[in-house]
Amino acid sequence: MFSYFTVIKVKNRETGTIREICTEGKKLYIMHKLNKFQKNDPDSFDIENRYMELKNEKSIQGFIGCTYYTDKELKILEEQVKFDSFAHQIHKHKKKEWLIPLKDDILIRMYSHELFNRGIPTGENSCWTEVLEVINKNNN
Repeated sequence: MFSYFTVIKVKNRETGTIREICTEGKKLYIMHKLNKFQKNDPDSFDIENRYMELKNEKSIQGFIGCTYYTDKELKILEEQVKFDSFAHQIHKHKKKEWLIPLKDDILIRMYSHELFNRGIPTGENSCWTEVLEVINKNNN
Protein backbone atom coordinates (compact mmCIF):
# COMPACT_ATOMS: atom_id res chain seq x y z
CA MET A 1 0.00 0.00 0.00
CA PHE A 2 1.31 3.45 -0.91
CA SER A 3 1.30 6.34 1.58
CA TYR A 4 1.96 9.94 0.63
CA PHE A 5 3.92 12.15 3.01
CA THR A 6 2.94 15.67 3.97
CA VAL A 7 4.57 18.38 6.05
CA ILE A 8 2.49 19.90 8.82
CA LYS A 9 3.04 22.52 11.48
CA VAL A 10 2.79 21.33 15.06
CA LYS A 11 2.46 23.62 18.05
CA ASN A 12 3.73 22.47 21.43
CA ARG A 13 1.13 24.01 23.77
CA GLU A 14 3.43 23.70 26.76
CA THR A 15 6.22 25.83 25.24
CA GLY A 16 4.31 27.66 22.51
CA THR A 17 6.88 26.63 19.88
CA ILE A 18 5.75 25.68 16.40
CA ARG A 19 7.77 23.38 14.18
CA GLU A 20 7.30 21.49 10.94
CA ILE A 21 7.20 17.70 10.83
CA CYS A 22 6.71 15.21 8.04
CA THR A 23 4.03 12.57 8.52
CA GLU A 24 1.83 10.27 6.49
CA GLY A 25 -1.15 12.10 5.07
CA LYS A 26 -3.47 9.29 6.07
CA LYS A 27 -2.30 9.50 9.69
CA LEU A 28 -3.20 13.18 9.85
CA TYR A 29 -6.61 12.44 8.32
CA ILE A 30 -7.30 9.66 10.85
CA MET A 31 -6.27 11.89 13.77
CA HIS A 32 -8.56 14.63 12.43
CA LYS A 33 -11.51 12.21 12.25
CA LEU A 34 -10.82 10.85 15.75
CA ASN A 35 -10.71 14.37 17.15
CA LYS A 36 -14.26 15.03 15.91
CA PHE A 37 -15.52 12.20 18.14
CA GLN A 38 -13.48 13.20 21.20
CA LYS A 39 -14.86 16.61 22.15
CA ASN A 40 -12.80 16.83 25.37
CA ASP A 41 -9.50 16.03 23.66
CA PRO A 42 -7.01 18.86 24.35
CA ASP A 43 -5.36 18.36 20.97
CA SER A 44 -6.66 20.31 18.00
CA PHE A 45 -6.35 19.63 14.30
CA ASP A 46 -6.84 21.83 11.24
CA ILE A 47 -6.46 19.42 8.34
CA GLU A 48 -7.05 22.03 5.65
CA ASN A 49 -4.11 24.15 6.80
CA ARG A 50 -1.95 21.17 7.84
CA TYR A 51 -1.74 22.45 11.41
CA MET A 52 -2.14 20.77 14.76
CA GLU A 53 -1.55 21.51 18.41
CA LEU A 54 -0.38 18.94 20.90
CA LYS A 55 -0.02 19.13 24.67
CA ASN A 56 3.79 18.84 24.92
CA GLU A 57 6.94 17.45 23.29
CA LYS A 58 6.17 13.95 24.54
CA SER A 59 2.82 14.07 22.70
CA ILE A 60 4.58 15.26 19.54
CA GLN A 61 7.11 12.43 19.80
CA GLY A 62 4.22 10.00 20.34
CA PHE A 63 2.44 11.27 17.23
CA ILE A 64 5.55 11.03 15.10
CA GLY A 65 6.64 7.73 16.61
CA CYS A 66 9.86 6.04 15.55
CA THR A 67 10.46 8.59 12.79
CA TYR A 68 11.03 11.49 15.20
CA TYR A 69 13.74 13.95 14.17
CA THR A 70 14.75 17.35 15.47
CA ASP A 71 14.96 20.65 13.62
CA LYS A 72 18.72 20.54 14.20
CA GLU A 73 19.02 17.11 12.51
CA LEU A 74 16.96 18.37 9.57
CA LYS A 75 19.18 21.44 9.22
CA ILE A 76 22.34 19.29 9.24
CA LEU A 77 20.90 17.07 6.49
CA GLU A 78 19.89 20.12 4.48
CA GLU A 79 23.48 21.36 4.65
CA GLN A 80 24.84 17.96 3.55
CA VAL A 81 22.42 17.25 0.70
CA LYS A 82 21.90 19.80 -2.04
CA PHE A 83 18.09 19.59 -2.01
CA ASP A 84 17.62 22.62 -4.29
CA SER A 85 19.78 20.94 -6.95
CA PHE A 86 18.10 17.59 -6.39
CA ALA A 87 14.64 19.15 -6.72
CA HIS A 88 15.76 20.89 -9.92
CA GLN A 89 16.90 17.53 -11.36
CA ILE A 90 13.55 15.93 -10.52
CA HIS A 91 11.63 18.77 -12.19
CA LYS A 92 13.95 18.73 -15.20
CA HIS A 93 13.82 15.01 -16.00
CA LYS A 94 10.78 13.24 -17.37
CA LYS A 95 11.04 10.14 -15.18
CA LYS A 96 7.64 9.30 -13.74
CA GLU A 97 9.06 8.02 -10.46
CA TRP A 98 12.34 8.20 -8.64
CA LEU A 99 13.19 5.47 -6.15
CA ILE A 100 15.71 6.54 -3.53
CA PRO A 101 17.09 3.86 -1.22
CA LEU A 102 17.82 5.31 2.21
CA LYS A 103 19.22 3.62 5.28
CA ASP A 104 16.28 4.19 7.64
CA ASP A 105 12.78 5.58 8.07
CA ILE A 106 14.00 8.77 9.75
CA LEU A 107 16.07 9.68 6.67
CA ILE A 108 13.06 8.92 4.47
CA ARG A 109 10.96 11.38 6.47
CA MET A 110 13.64 14.06 6.45
CA TYR A 111 14.16 13.74 2.66
CA SER A 112 10.37 13.85 2.22
CA HIS A 113 10.20 16.95 4.40
CA GLU A 114 12.80 18.81 2.35
CA LEU A 115 11.35 17.74 -1.00
CA PHE A 116 7.77 18.56 0.07
CA ASN A 117 8.89 22.10 0.90
CA ARG A 118 10.25 22.32 -2.65
CA GLY A 119 6.94 21.25 -4.21
CA ILE A 120 7.79 17.60 -4.80
CA PRO A 121 5.37 14.93 -3.52
CA THR A 122 6.84 11.78 -2.03
CA GLY A 123 5.63 8.63 -0.39
CA GLU A 124 6.48 5.11 0.61
CA ASN A 125 5.21 1.74 -0.52
CA SER A 126 4.78 -0.64 2.38
CA CYS A 127 6.07 -3.47 0.18
CA TRP A 128 9.47 -1.77 -0.20
CA THR A 129 11.28 -0.99 3.01
CA GLU A 130 13.60 1.98 3.26
CA VAL A 131 12.90 3.26 -0.24
CA LEU A 132 11.50 6.74 -0.80
CA GLU A 133 9.35 7.19 -3.89
CA VAL A 134 9.40 10.61 -5.49
CA ILE A 135 6.43 11.33 -7.72
CA ASN A 136 7.33 13.59 -10.63
CA LYS A 137 4.13 15.52 -11.21
CA ASN A 138 5.73 17.28 -14.20
CA ASN A 139 5.76 14.07 -16.22
CA ASN A 140 3.01 13.81 -18.82
